[in-house]
Amino acid sequence: MKAQYLILALLILNCNVYSQSYIKDKTSKENIEFATIFNSSVQIGTYSDVDGSFNIKAKPSDTLIISCVGYYSDTIIYTEALMKEIFLKPKIFQLDEIIYSVNVKSKKYELGFSKEKDKITFYSHIGSEWVVYIENKNPDQKKLIQSIILKTSNKHNKNIAYRLHIYEKDSVTGLPGNDIVNIPTFQTKNHKGKKYDLSNQILLPDSGVFIGIEWISYLNEKGDKLDTGGDIALSVPLIFSVKDSYTYSRSKFFDDKWVLAENNHPLSQIQNKGNPPNLGISIVVKEFENE
Repeated sequence: MKAQYLILALLILNCNVYSQSYIKDKTSKENIEFATIFNSSVQIGTYSDVDGSFNIKAKPSDTLIISCVGYYSDTIIYTEALMKEIFLKPKIFQLDEIIYSVNVKSKKYELGFSKEKDKITFYSHIGSEWVVYIENKNPDQKKLIQSIILKTSNKHNKNIAYRLHIYEKDSVTGLPGNDIVNIPTFQTKNHKGKKYDLSNQILLPDSGVFIGIEWISYLNEKGDKLDTGGDIALSVPLIFSVKDSYTYSRSKFFDDKWVLAENNHPLSQIQNKGNPPNLGISIVVKEFENE
């Protein structure tokens, strides 16, 4: 009889369970929509819904990583008594303390790849992210990033949630590092998908930036997340006119590792191109001078 109870207990401990919790802002106590919940033990993940709620497949002792743009990440060891409310601490994004004034002789201009020719478009899947490195070729001249230029296109007339990112360049790895600005989530029904003005202009780092896009989810009529699986028909431009690769991609719900888009990337082979695919995206900058 004891052996039977032991076997039953082991089965319970090892079965996958689903638990609903809510991701909330630690300061305001408001719900956080489309936060990332990644079970690193089995490499699966999901996003929170518009009310901050989520369900995830896990078993006791699995490691959950909770993250969202504009917040510090948190790591939780899963138990059946998982907290019903998980709070993330908000980051404070601030401009450099130096005050900058407009150089009236300077004009706005683009840095990046949105004007390159030889473009195609492609779809991606939930949790997929593509970023391209944009170099700051003249760091002595201070610049503020004012807008992002990216032509998104919804092919199937469905409402899609997606997120833009601006990452600093990690000084050790050379890969995308920390998010340096909090950009709200976009929905295709509310945005034409071409120019994205930043609510808070940020100083372009001397080392340049990684700019990119993250595919989040289809949404229903109420704006709630739809876990349909498969590809999301949000189309973005790729270009093949640059010989070197400046683009990295990752799957946040697979291994969460950045991979360089090299010449032998499947998209290059499909298009019969010798050059690697690069994300067709740019930033609009304005030069400033110290007062």
